[in-house]
Amino acid sequence: MPKPGDGEAQKWIAAFTSMFKDPDTIRVLEKRPGRRGRIPGPTTIRQYGYSLRWINQRMDGFVVGEKVPCPEDVLDYMETAKVDEGRRKNVYVAMKMWHLAKGNTSCCEKYSSHLKRCCDAIANQKEKQTLTKSQSKNWIDHKDLKKFAAQMRTDVLAFPKKQIWGKPEYTKATLAFVILFHMKHPVRRDLFTVRYGSGEHANYLDENAKEIVLRKYKTSDTHGEQQFKLSRPMWTIAQRLIAQQKMRDISSGYLILNTYFKPMKSNGFSQWFSREMAKRCEAAKGKRVGCTMMRRIVITHLNKNQKTWSERKAIADKCMHSVKTHESYRVTQPATA
Repeated sequence: MPKPGDGEAQKWIAAFTSMFKDPDTIRVLEKRPGRRGRIPGPTTIRQYGYSLRWINQRMDGFVVGEKVPCPEDVLDYMETAKVDEGRRKNVYVAMKMWHLAKGNTSCCEKYSSHLKRCCDAIANQKEKQTLTKSQSKNWIDHKDLKKFAAQMRTDVLAFPKKQIWGKPEYTKATLAFVILFHMKHPVRRDLFTVRYGSGEHANYLDENAKEIVLRKYKTSDTHGEQQFKLSRPMWTIAQRLIAQQKMRDISSGYLILNTYFKPMKSNGFSQWFSREMAKRCEAAKGKRVGCTMMRRIVITHLNKNQKTWSERKAIADKCMHSVKTHESYRVTQPATA
């Protein structure tokens, strides 16, 4: 079985991108009921690619970037393997869009009823505000996350300021900053886009106001520019990360770099965060706590049942999404195991 990082997803993404640029495909997509004129953007196409890589690695009948198996085989696998509804939905949508772009409307239609069932199940789950089996397995109690963040902060602030840190120290400091920021501001995974040294960038560190400014993100058309004030420990760690980059003659200009001192991309940032959490946080050992799970834990803590609608809306606006989306992140009875 191919391993993650083998380039499979990129081949699927490239194939989707090429198909969605074809004029005939565009005409077909524009005629979709209820979706008139909407062509999948780069982020959506990337999700399709990773969904097809996931199913490609688990069943036969694929030629990477070129061919997919018949719907019956995919549906049979999903039932046999008892895949959860969220994963099924992502795969069904990706497969449906593949067949649609290829002009195989009969194959595309075979996923419709199954996709509707998945969407109904997910909507029902969100309405009850309960965790999926996977989320329950990977849940961390907020007080444990807060305790870990405090210990990380203390450890990192004790690092020598005028010496070049090794990779472990630099990575730990980066993780500490990310956790502290998201504990206070549970926004999307946009920190990896933040630059320093100039306010000309879309997302940047304002060193005068000591805050992070986000201008370009998924819902920026709705919520506009957002400013996020940094606490004193966050500001100190950010300044030391920048100082460490300067000591190493790194001129990327990005505040958040990976273990190899390189800028990250969205999926790489999420994988890096999940990997480092499992490695360094005792409560996350054996779990997969990525950016989305982190966000769910913090929002559940902030958005308690006793909050009024206006209070929940204020939190949702600061998280840069709708109240409906915000409510879907909150659970009433988070698992502790």
